[in-house]
Amino acid sequence: MTEDDAARVLNVSKGTLRNWRSQGKGPPVSRIGSAVRYDPGQLREYVSVRTRFAIGREKIA
Repeated sequence: MTEDDAARVLNVSKGTLRNWRSQGKGPPVSRIGSAVRYDPGQLREYVSVRTRFAIGREKIA
C-alpha cells in the first residue's frame, strides 16, 4: 500500500505517518528505493492489536 492508502485506512494524515516513522512508531514500513510502502496484512494487524487494546481498557459501569 502507498502512504496515501495507509493514511486513509488509519484515518490519519500522511504527516502523522511520517512523524510516526521518524519516531520509530506506527505500523511497519518498507522502502523500495525512495518509495514508502505498507503491507496490507501488517497494517490490519496493527489496527487489530490497537483496537483490542483500546476495547480492553474501557471501563464498564
